[in-house]
Amino acid sequence: MSLLKREEEEEEEIDCDDDYDDENLFSVSGKVVMITGGAKGIGKMITESFVKRKANKVIICGRNAKDLERVSKELNVGHEEGTCDWIAADLSTEDGCESLCVEFKKRYIELDVLVNNAVSYDSSKAALHHLSLKLADELAPRNITVNVLALGFFPTKMTDSLDVYGKDLKEEITKNRLLIKRVGRPSDVAGAAIYLASEAASWVTGVVLKVDGGFLSKL
Repeated sequence: MSLLKREEEEEEEIDCDDDYDDENLFSVSGKVVMITGGAKGIGKMITESFVKRKANKVIICGRNAKDLERVSKELNVGHEEGTCDWIAADLSTEDGCESLCVEFKKRYIELDVLVNNAVSYDSSKAALHHLSLKLADELAPRNITVNVLALGFFPTKMTDSLDVYGKDLKEEITKNRLLIKRVGRPSDVAGAAIYLASEAASWVTGVVLKVDGGFLSKL
């Protein structure tokens, strides 16, 4: 799930020939971004994409402080110092969520983009999808968009565990269950995340965007 605070816009008659800034349409430069679960797997892929696209600050959070610190140092190499920051917090508890907010407010004034990646199970994902649609409705008057990335089969340590069911299972999923016959790449999730966080998606909210190689569309 991603939450994005947009700049306030005055209500006015729509100009179909609006002179938008094509060069910066997909830019996230200058934004402060928080990514939960941003040190591993798909979360790390998303983190890397925002750092490479020159977000002002990318804050990753999770339970393992050592992993967070390691990834932060790794991603800051070759970029402006401090581009990737980290905050350790257990987001499975209310106290952990509150401590994250307190620590964030100590360091930053405002947050532009939140990527809620710290969800692992199908039931919780379904609940998150429903919550996201509800939030999209409630937060729209505050100029905040809320969307969901429904991701398919990406190579991560989590999908590596499928090997216990046989090494041919991944190949079977790719060949027989996907319209596009390959697994997901970091650029696939990066492109989708950057799009939803950019001005290009300023009129997009309440959307569940499938990035799954056609898995859920296969007849």
